[in-house]
Amino acid sequence: QTLVVFDCYRPARAVADMVEWTRSGGPPDPQWYPSVKRGDLIAKGYIGELSNHSRGSTVDLAIAPVAGAAAPHPACGAPDAETLDFGTGFDCFDQASETDHHPLPGNAAAN
Repeated sequence: QTLVVFDCYRPARAVADMVEWTRSGGPPDPQWYPSVKRGDLIAKGYIGELSNHSRGSTVDLAIAPVAGAAAPHPACGAPDAETLDFGTGFDCFDQASETDHHPLPGNAAAN
């Protein structure tokens, strides 16, 4: 298996733009935040008003098989046929993406 690195450095201006975007409100989006209103993404901890990504000290990781079966198409988040099943796709802002979410589908708990 190998590591996949997502979302490494993020400029502070991009973080500020994301915060402003959340303040514009809006209903849940089935692909990215299916059960949370956009205006609640900060309060629920899915988006930070400040980000360690802006300091280059934080990355988002996944695991991918060197060869073999990959994750099924996720119900939430970006589909990535290269990574193991973790229950959701990358950047899913939902309870299903939390490490203590139960039950995890398929092989996600083992991964």
